[in-house]
Amino acid sequence: MHTAFSGQRIVGASLTLAFALMVFGAACVLIEGGHLGGMITFAAFIAFFSVVALGVHLYVIERSARGVFLRERMHTATNARLSHLAGELDRLAQTDALTGIGNRRQLERALDESWRHGLQQGGWIGLALCDVDYFKPFNDRAGHPAGDDCLRRIAGCLDMAFAGPNVTVARFGGEEFAIVASDHSPEAIIRLGEAACSAITALALPHPGRPDGPGQVTISVGVSCFVPSPVMTQGDLMRAADGALYEAKRLGRNRVVARAVLPARPNLLTPSDASDGRDAVRIRSAS
Repeated sequence: MHTAFSGQRIVGASLTLAFALMVFGAACVLIEGGHLGGMITFAAFIAFFSVVALGVHLYVIERSARGVFLRERMHTATNARLSHLAGELDRLAQTDALTGIGNRRQLERALDESWRHGLQQGGWIGLALCDVDYFKPFNDRAGHPAGDDCLRRIAGCLDMAFAGPNVTVARFGGEEFAIVASDHSPEAIIRLGEAACSAITALALPHPGRPDGPGQVTISVGVSCFVPSPVMTQGDLMRAADGALYEAKRLGRNRVVARAVLPARPNLLTPSDASDGRDAVRIRSAS
């Protein structure tokens, strides 16, 4: 509170003024020796009145300065609190309530950021969509609380397995999860999908209602990637990964299928682009 006067400053200023007035009174006495009593009384009155007036004035200044200081501190504290609450609300708005990992909103934000980065730097964007195999029979046999716990364990496993820069794990919806990776080569993104499939298999979660053999929880993964360009959109990437996931389901589940991205507006493709538009890049069969 450097703008405010302290009590010590008030006392110091008052004593200084009193001393100055005493000197003034003494000078008057020397000049007008015959009126000594009257001059002393006058000087004393002036000194007392000045000290009181100065004290009141300095008190008003200090009180005003204290008020300004306290208002500034309250304003700063309020802004910090509001900023903290806004950050918490933003975090909660991007967090899935059931699993504690990112939700669809965080996934879209990660895609937006990766898209802008890719347009500027020319890096790859990869998307892996993961779906829990036969999740409805799991819920029917084990019950919804067990199904929720299963989703939480899968989310925690994926989040721990892929924690790091340039990778975002989010719940896409229902029993689906998504992994967004930027600055990864296509082969690295495919390996990321394989690692996700293997990590869930390694959990060895029992699946009481699985109709196709192994009684444990597995996932199917659809992977796609591209380098952002004016002829591509994020929707193209999402459709390609979703198509790859559908293919993984059709081929028997518990596997990874990677698919190339084709733009929704094929007339924008050049002949060389079209020649690279192969569908399935790689398939990881169930182990």
